[in-house]
Amino acid sequence: MLFHVEMNIDLPPDMSPAEAASLKSEEREMAQRLQREGVWRHLWRVAGRRANVGVFDVESPAHLHDVLSRLPLFPYMWIEVRALCRHPSSIRDDSGERTGRPAVYRGMDRAALDAAYNNTQAVPDFPAIYARCQARSAALYAAHPCERDVAYGDGARQRFDRIACDRNDAPTFVFIHGGYWQNCTKEDFAFVAQGPLAHGFDVVLAEYTLAPDATMTQIVAEIGRLLDRLRDDPRTRGPLCLSGHSAGGHLTALYRAHPAVGWALPISALVDLEPIALCWLDDKLHLTPDEIERFSPIDATGRGAPMTVAVGADELPELVRHSREYALACAQCDPRTRYLPIAGCSHFSVLDELAAPDGALTRALIELTRTA
Repeated sequence: MLFHVEMNIDLPPDMSPAEAASLKSEEREMAQRLQREGVWRHLWRVAGRRANVGVFDVESPAHLHDVLSRLPLFPYMWIEVRALCRHPSSIRDDSGERTGRPAVYRGMDRAALDAAYNNTQAVPDFPAIYARCQARSAALYAAHPCERDVAYGDGARQRFDRIACDRNDAPTFVFIHGGYWQNCTKEDFAFVAQGPLAHGFDVVLAEYTLAPDATMTQIVAEIGRLLDRLRDDPRTRGPLCLSGHSAGGHLTALYRAHPAVGWALPISALVDLEPIALCWLDDKLHLTPDEIERFSPIDATGRGAPMTVAVGADELPELVRHSREYALACAQCDPRTRYLPIAGCSHFSVLDELAAPDGALTRALIELTRTA
């Protein structure tokens, strides 16, 4: 028998943060065990709410109760259950025939989920696009005075570049590159600085240690150290505008409440680590249940700096979903949050809108930094 179950979690207000974190970690480990056993066939979270939705394949309602009672958070749940008449874990192909492959996430099997997060395969001529990004970045470095590889920690990649505009009172725009936390360098995407520089921003290009040499916990901590370092730098005038693309957008979203950050501009941000842990990206990331819980911005949508959540409208549907759901959830807590889908832009061409002085992202940056 198949049951659709929505599990809403309501922890007591007097529960300590440590106890809550421990229970949530145990919960994720048990959920993953049930998925491996084939009982919990399909899992997703409700954006902006403390709720999990699952499809369970069990023998009877009594068996379902026994399964749910194994969950550490079961005493703190109120649950809605409805029976299903069709097996959602049997994927259909384009002709409507069942493939027999099990669903992993939101009705997708592993191959479909891998494709849903593979930007390089989704964009034609990616090698040529990447080479152009690198060439444009080299040209920008050659054209602007730049302080290269300033240390903010002891690690070889704990470095940033600072490119100054021609203003003495320039605000600082910080950009964190993408690459799914495991690829690319700050030098690859330096060309995005052109738009902010043209409008009187100093630009900081951030680097960080990549997986598998660093865990997600370590990567997140490095960005915190970077922001602390910039806050204490006498050349930093006023609040920072923090931005990043893809994985860098994820790190931007995590730190939008940092005291040094006055505005946040996550671009194509990955805000839910649940599907990341279930697809090819986790081969190097090795995300733990605790990391998924702590470092998914979709689970921390409270008030922070004014924010514009941008995404290319022609990106992969899953990436568009991340940005849309995150913006909507954050806007419920902070009306200064804006959702900006940019028409005609893919995952990589969206960065052209930041590099261009009159691009959609550059205009959004100017408008955002006028927000109190």
